[in-house]
Amino acid sequence: MQHTIPQSPEPERLLTLHEVEHITGFKSSFIYREAQKGNFPKPIKINTASRWPESKVQNWINQQIEKAQ
Repeated sequence: MQHTIPQSPEPERLLTLHEVEHITGFKSSFIYREAQKGNFPKPIKINTASRWPESKVQNWINQQIEKAQ
């Protein structure tokens, strides 16, 4: 009898501003301005650091692609 270990989902990755800039192609001024307006995911504040959940950034990218089609 074979036993399988259940696969747990990968933990959410938190992206730095530099990574968000690289993934989206937009600069920090656009990212923060659009987040403030509610048009881009808001960062999670951890002490003084800002981090974005990777899934929320990817969902935003997918929405932009859908809108453009």
